Amino acid sequence: MLGLKPLESISISTPGIDGAYGVIECKLQDKIDAGECSIFICEVLTIRVDKEKYTRYGWDFKKTKLLHIRGRAFTLPGRLVFAERR
Repeated sequence: MLGLKPLESISISTPGIDGAYGVIECKLQDKIDAGECSIFICEVLTIRVDKEKYTRYGWDFKKTKLLHIRGRAFTLPGRLVFAERR
């Protein structure tokens, strides 16, 4: 549908997305209702990253096309951008 290809997981049955910069496989430990949101507490089982885009110091933002950092913050090659507020 979106042209995404599944990536066989190592530790869980749900596949990841082939070509993703990073994949974190987790086991759900708890779910906490927090008003309009839920907080999921997970045990990380496996972490995989694209070694061309991740160094021992973190993501190499000059080699990534688009990476979500948090909230409205994203990176494009070599620069930080913020999504507009609505």
